[in-house]
Amino acid sequence: LSGKRPFHHQDRKEKARMIKEDPVRFDGSAWDRISPEAKDFCSQLMNKAPHKRLSASKALEHPWIKNASTLHTGIDPSEQMSSHLEVVDSLQEFARAEDVKKVALEVIAFSTPPNKV
Repeated sequence: LSGKRPFHHQDRKEKARMIKEDPVRFDGSAWDRISPEAKDFCSQLMNKAPHKRLSASKALEHPWIKNASTLHTGIDPSEQMSSHLEVVDSLQEFARAEDVKKVALEVIAFSTPPNKV
């Protein structure tokens, strides 16, 4: 929801350890615009204990999912998207790119640490 990976590290073993052991955090300004219900939804989906994690059917019953259709009663979604024109432009450019370029961009995107983007 924030556009950031919840766990990232250059070393695969460290990343695996982080995924298994570290708590999910919603730090940084990217999470400031995310509602508490959305954060709760994410937390429940990423619960470390499988028996406590939301099932697909329970996820569909979560308040954030059930109330999602009422979230767009304020700012028009197209107006809200205009505040993220750089992201929209990048996505449109990616869509127009040739397949080889897309693969290269994906490799770069998934191998670059978030703090280097």
